[in-house]
Amino acid sequence: MIDWDKFKRGEFAVRCDTEDKAKAFLRECAKEGMHWSVTGDPLAVHTRWDVYKNNTCYCSGNETYDIMYTNAKYSADGIIEYAPPEPDQSLKSDAGKPQLSLVPTEITRCIARVREYGVNKYHARDSWREVDPQRYRDAMYRHMLAYIDNPDGVDEESGLPHLWHCAANIAFLCEMEKEKK
Repeated sequence: MIDWDKFKRGEFAVRCDTEDKAKAFLRECAKEGMHWSVTGDPLAVHTRWDVYKNNTCYCSGNETYDIMYTNAKYSADGIIEYAPPEPDQSLKSDAGKPQLSLVPTEITRCIARVREYGVNKYHARDSWREVDPQRYRDAMYRHMLAYIDNPDGVDEESGLPHLWHCAANIAFLCEMEKEKK
């Protein structure tokens, strides 16, 4: 967190070690009403990254709160490293929501392949909703036992792995249980 009053009084300079950080810092300076000291251009126009690279340092110190850039080697002793502020997470509350990025993605692909086979076979996308859940339990159990007997085994009819069929049946049952509640 930058103490803007001290920065504006020239009590320290700020060094940015990447151009992205320099741009972020200059955006913050603009929000504080600062501009370039020599040209008066908006701060976003120049970072001076092309000249100073990772030694780019920004300082202030006059009554108009202009920003100047310089090489960190020639700046005052009080140099701090810029750290962008953390994004305000209060704008979006995810409390109590499942963190879906934790789920391995391959299961979704496997279920999709089984679903594509079923849609092509039965020519209906949602006909699975009309099937008694016990039939999915039985099918899941058959595929699970076939998988346990032979982890590399595939369903004779579809040619897809038993494990994938097991996952699809579980997905149907999860959806049906959700709809019951």
